This record gives sequence, structure tokens and C-alpha cells, in this order.
Amino acid sequence: TLRGVHILKKGTPWIYFASLINGIRTLLFFTGFILTGISNGIVVLYTWPIMVTAMGILFLKESYTKLSLSLLGLAFIGMCIVQSQIPFSLESRDFLGMACLILASFGTAITVIIFKKHGNDYTSYEVVFFQNAVGALLFLPLFIWRYHALTVLQWSSTVSYCLVVGILGYALFFSGLKKMPSSLASALSYFEIVSAVIMAHFVLHEPLSWQTFTGGSLIVISSLMLHYSHSKMTKKETALQEVLSER
Repeated sequence: TLRGVHILKKGTPWIYFASLINGIRTLLFFTGFILTGISNGIVVLYTWPIMVTAMGILFLKESYTKLSLSLLGLAFIGMCIVQSQIPFSLESRDFLGMACLILASFGTAITVIIFKKHGNDYTSYEVVFFQNAVGALLFLPLFIWRYHALTVLQWSSTVSYCLVVGILGYALFFSGLKKMPSSLASALSYFEIVSAVIMAHFVLHEPLSWQTFTGGSLIVISSLMLHYSHSKMTKKETALQEVLSER
């Protein structure tokens, strides 16, 4: 019960379906990064913003311009440049890891669209609750089975991840999602690719190649330009609405 509301009863079948997809996506996410490196995996994982943009146009009837499509295309080219340095082999761990992350990417896109379409009646914190509800039940047996074998470092890492990523991160994401189109939210999230690659280089000493630098630069530039374009278009629409209301 939250503020007199039975939050479990407040959920709809679509919301619980999104929560189930997110639980499966989380399993694929960790499996993928166990099998492949961060620089490889983060690029493959970030096919989800492109999926979200397409789904937003198809299912949410969101408006788009030639410029926004061009900028998303530029971001995709950036991803392809980064991806070009990764050897392709059906028998490699990298391939299995990237396959898991592609499926995780598709799951992320589905949950974003569902929460965008059906999450308007929920607060950001309620959305975070439903986002993790089914996944928590799925992983609970595994936690009970393995909890006694966890070290202090593993406990602290697990708790920190749950608080920072599972609660704070999703709360900020869904708060922003309520105030902007899903296509813009997905495009801005490309910054995670650059930050992840940089941290992997300096913390885990993964190589930083010219492909990663060039592709990452295109991704950042396209994200900034898309944000500027959207802000400019929003101001024009607001001004037009003010003029029409005066008439």
C-alpha cells in the first residue's frame, strides 16, 4: 500500500507485461556483458534507441522531421563505425554476448514504448516499482540460493547497483520520458555509449581505437543537434498556440 493506494492492484496487464520483459532483459543484459567486452557490448546494446524511434512512429504516432531522421541515421552510422572493429564469428563468445544484448535491446525498446503509452497514470516512482516488480520475483529464488556465498564486496556492489541504477536511474529516466517524445529520450541516451567506452578504457584498460573515437563523436554530435532541433521546434509550437489562443 502506498499513500492509501494498493499499488499492486493499480497495475494493468500491459504494465505487468512490461515488467516481465524488463526482468528477462536484465538477465540477457548481464549474460551479454559476461560474454563480451564493454566497448563491444554497449554499441550493440544501443540499437534500442533506433528501435524506440521506429516503434514511437508506428505505435504512438509521434511526429518526426527529415532532420530528426537524418540525425538518427548519423548516430547509426557512428555505431556502425564503432562496430566495424569487432571481428564477426558465429563460434565466438563475442557473438553470443552480442546476440544476448541485441535481444536485451529489443526488450528495452518494448518497455519504453509500453510505459510511454500506458504510464501516464503513474508517478515516476510507481513506474520504477512496476519496472522492477516481476524481475525481482524472477530473481528471488536465485538470490535465496546464492546469498550465503556472497562476499562483503559483492553485497555492497549489489546494493549500490540496485539503489543507483535500479531506483535512482530509472526514476530520472521515466521522469524525463514524461516530458519529451520517446524518440528524443532515446537519442539523448546515446551519451551512455561514449561514457561507457571511456570508463572501460581508463578503468578496465580496454583499447580506445580511432573507430571508437570517430563513431562516438558522431553519436554525441547527432544527440546534441537533435536536442537543439527539438527545443527550437517546441518553442515555435508554443508561440503558435499562444497566437491562436489570443484569436
